[in-house]
Amino acid sequence: MAGLSAAAESIPATARSCLAPDTDHLSVDARARADRAGEYWIIGSTEGEGGGQYLVLLKSGRCKLLGADNVVWPLSRWGLREPQARALALDWARREVASQPDGLKALQRQIDRSPAHQLEWLAPEQKWAYKQLGIRF
Repeated sequence: MAGLSAAAESIPATARSCLAPDTDHLSVDARARADRAGEYWIIGSTEGEGGGQYLVLLKSGRCKLLGADNVVWPLSRWGLREPQARALALDWARREVASQPDGLKALQRQIDRSPAHQLEWLAPEQKWAYKQLGIRF
């Protein structure tokens, strides 16, 4: 469901079942179709010291936690193949643009003002997704 803001989209109970019971302040950072009728979700949490992200697979009414860290990027470290990683990254990038008051222009300014060493932290699928939206590096 590209284009939905994190606040407008609720997290299904199935996805919550993968997370620790005390995990709170959740948001949908990205979601995309998986192979064989499943869905990948990146769920953000602002709980605790800085929070983190959870990568989960929802399939056949079940949830599987694939990874959790401060940030889940690059997604290949959790076993996602490039097409799924790119689909999630594209949804993530669209949500990033939607969250900016000035949209794509604001995000381009942010990228332009970032020192090169900060941009090195972007995963390949994140850079690819930004480029699909017209962001220049």
